[in-house]
Amino acid sequence: MTDYMVAIGLILARLKANEFRSWDHYDFWGSKAGIFLRENKSILTMPVIGAAYLLDVVFPILFRRNADQKISMETLVYVMRAMRVYKWATGDDTYEDDRARLLKHMISHLGTSAHGKGVGHQFDWYTTALIPKYTPCVTLSSYLVDYLLEEDPDRYADILMQIGGFVYHDLNLADNPDGSRKVAYTPLDDRWVMNANSYAARIMMRLGAHFARDEYTALSEKLFLYVLNQQEDDGSWFYFEKGSVPEKENFIDCFHTAFILENLMGAVETSPLPHMAATLDRGLEYFAKTFARPDGAVNHFSKSHLPLKIRADIRSSAEAIACLAMASRRNPEYRETAIKIHRAVMETMHDGAGGFYFRDYGFHLSRMNYVRWGAAPMLNALCALLQAEGK
Repeated sequence: MTDYMVAIGLILARLKANEFRSWDHYDFWGSKAGIFLRENKSILTMPVIGAAYLLDVVFPILFRRNADQKISMETLVYVMRAMRVYKWATGDDTYEDDRARLLKHMISHLGTSAHGKGVGHQFDWYTTALIPKYTPCVTLSSYLVDYLLEEDPDRYADILMQIGGFVYHDLNLADNPDGSRKVAYTPLDDRWVMNANSYAARIMMRLGAHFARDEYTALSEKLFLYVLNQQEDDGSWFYFEKGSVPEKENFIDCFHTAFILENLMGAVETSPLPHMAATLDRGLEYFAKTFARPDGAVNHFSKSHLPLKIRADIRSSAEAIACLAMASRRNPEYRETAIKIHRAVMETMHDGAGGFYFRDYGFHLSRMNYVRWGAAPMLNALCALLQAEGK
């Protein structure tokens, strides 16, 4: 087996040993106390929020004494796809029963919207409104759409169309002066997030093509147009639509930029939008130049107003590997950068037993192994490296 397959096997074995459950770095902020603080953010509560954040960084177990480890909905497609790759590469069907069980768990926990269903987080979370657990979210739903289309689209046609109904009918939507359209993350919030729109466009594109739904395809093109037109001159994208939130709340980071680029790479071959390829290549050039450091480390932010600096983040490193490995089809040099990042991760952020450290803050290295943030994205990164090598 290749080193990548050995690493995949090690991660899967550790996940199975813990029944695919994990703590999450959002455990406190999804609790009643954390949501109360987020809902009541003010001059009076900001010192408490800051102290809670810092304590959670340094003493994470303290905040999780009463928190159950759970199966993360966001991790499941990465894990199931890695199990499938493991069987293809080794002939070993050790994880096939687990793969079926995890898919059944995912489908049985789909959240319901007015016109369909979708995948949501297993915890409550707060943006400008409370988003209860399992509320359908467009980003997570995109992963399941891809997986079911790869697995057996006829068998899962009803679920795929329910996700299509959720995205097409139930997300808050607005028209733009340039003829594009934009949607929100969930049916319950109304902020315009770039990566969420790229995921919605991908869902509509893939379901529109598979089920011959012209209205889905038309919406996909308008959503992609919005994402393309939101790119900055240097090739970057802000997390939120520029000007839609106060400047101090907006930022540009590695892994959300990677999501946008990956969704564009999945569309560029068939998109009728003439400037998608140029926009994608400009974004990839910015991404590789800005986030990948010469030593294989990855910058988490390129623009941020957060006071606490992050030297390294496992999610950013993993998504950078996956994105650049995918992009090697457009430029072979990106594969070498992805390999360099992978080596750095294994040297500095791997615990040697299939787990990955959460973050390096400079003053403190958080060794928490949050599967949603580390092990599952690294499975995705390893599968992307294998695909880039043609294995």
